[in-house]
Amino acid sequence: MMALLPRVHLPRLALTLALLAVPLSWLRWQPRDQLTLSWMVEVEPARLWTYLADFRRAAALSPAIEDLEMSPVDMTDATAPGAEDWSYTATYLERMETLPLFLGTAVSRYRVRRLASRLWIEGQHRFCYLCGMLCSDASNVLKFLPTAEDPQQTQLVENISYDCPLGLSAVCRSETEAGRGKFVASLRRALAAEETGAL
Repeated sequence: MMALLPRVHLPRLALTLALLAVPLSWLRWQPRDQLTLSWMVEVEPARLWTYLADFRRAAALSPAIEDLEMSPVDMTDATAPGAEDWSYTATYLERMETLPLFLGTAVSRYRVRRLASRLWIEGQHRFCYLCGMLCSDASNVLKFLPTAEDPQQTQLVENISYDCPLGLSAVCRSETEAGRGKFVASLRRALAAEETGAL
């Protein structure tokens, strides 16, 4: 006797798929937002730039990042005297700051640059959640600026551009600010511990 196949209710299935498509389509409609953040860090710019140029150090400061893998460094010819320019790619898993149960995959391409006294790091990022059904892009530029008051201080300025679903601008901004704020707090603690150990 042939086994009975489960009956598929096509109208119900079509309705379910349609209901799932609506929020996914909305989440994929992502206007671009921009944000500029700034912090004072108690080390000179060159040392801070060198510290953060290695993403393995930066990733160690963030408990949200897991399973980090990095490509070999790609050196770029820097023709100007005193110039440095190299890049690398990092792949990792990252938990959302406000919803830590959501674990996504991330691919980040970093370019580390020095031109005379100008120091900066550029990043291009792609984050995917829900098994790749929902992805967003972001970019950032970290600038390491000296301060006139104290040469042992750095004004760390970050310009961030990121995709955010329509109507969730406040949530995305809060997620970004919270994550970067925790990162800088961990960075300060790590630098202070390193300084203490060197004494």
